[in-house]
Amino acid sequence: MRILYDGMIYACQKAGGINRYFSKLIGRLPDDATPILTTTQYHAEQFPSHPNLEVYQWNYKKWPRLVRWLPRAMKGFYFQRQADRHECDLQHPTYYGSLLGRCGHRCHPPLILTVHDMIHERFQKIADPAHKQARLKRRAILQADAIICVSENTKADLLEYYPLLDTPISVVYHGCEMEVPENVLATPCTGRPYYLYVGSRESYKNFDRLLQAMSVVCLNNLDIDLHVVGSSLTNCEKQRIGQLGLTERVVHRGYLDDASLAAEYRFSLALVYPSLYEGFGIPPLEAMCCGTAVIAANTSCIPEVVGDAGILFDPYSVAELTEILVEFPGNESLRRQWIELGNQRRHQFNWDRMARETIGVYQQVLAAA
Repeated sequence: MRILYDGMIYACQKAGGINRYFSKLIGRLPDDATPILTTTQYHAEQFPSHPNLEVYQWNYKKWPRLVRWLPRAMKGFYFQRQADRHECDLQHPTYYGSLLGRCGHRCHPPLILTVHDMIHERFQKIADPAHKQARLKRRAILQADAIICVSENTKADLLEYYPLLDTPISVVYHGCEMEVPENVLATPCTGRPYYLYVGSRESYKNFDRLLQAMSVVCLNNLDIDLHVVGSSLTNCEKQRIGQLGLTERVVHRGYLDDASLAAEYRFSLALVYPSLYEGFGIPPLEAMCCGTAVIAANTSCIPEVVGDAGILFDPYSVAELTEILVEFPGNESLRRQWIELGNQRRHQFNWDRMARETIGVYQQVLAAA
């Protein structure tokens, strides 16, 4: 089985959840499979590995800056030729766009598409004001021979926007392998106790309501910080943090490698995940794998992941979140119960199962071709 992975995502981001998803999938393909990956970027971090992996890269950055427009214009022809040459049985693009030029996925073998979320449709004004991503996604969805959704909630959202879609849809959950290194477990935690926030902070992520709740935590004289993992704080965020009296309580940790992130999870009081919408929601699962409690929004797919192994709250209610954050540190035995429930829950999500079920979709499409 020869599978073409149009590596568009590697041109879009150096690291992230989708990168990791395809890395885990490709690395678990059977030995008789040949994954073929086209890309314009080749980052060692989260890049897939397989004994039969063939990588075809078109690196325009090697060209002189003044003429880089030329290889950029030619990359579609290059990748189109590679796709034609290698006579693949299936194609599974890593994102909705394509490196193959204007023809996109249309001229190639049966297409399996993973729909990660419907953020571009639900939060169009914020996430996709020019409708560019939604148009690319629509084209890919309508061309697909089979669709994989990463949660039941994402499948329901997809069918809400495409009610006449008759393409076979399978729900295949993500996995998680994050573990806390032994040397980290042996290192005592220093400094103030803290809640943890992980991820981007676009408006639908609901970060501002978390800041409002934390300001009340501080007013209650609780000596607790908020650690933030992700991109640098913007000037507007810093100003907002100052207005709420949180300048000394919000600790920006930047981007962390897996070992450092695992330590952040493990030593936190809890992960707080207030997002208004997710396609799957990796951080709550990572928190459960690393042995910390989860406080998460009761919306979209998040209850699917958290189940009864975390505290769910109304993400629109600052008062409800505040009450949880104020009361949570005072009951260590209850916190340990949540951690144990999370440890049991995490075993329902693993990359081996994801790969096995995805390969099952591949086989179904091949059988129907």
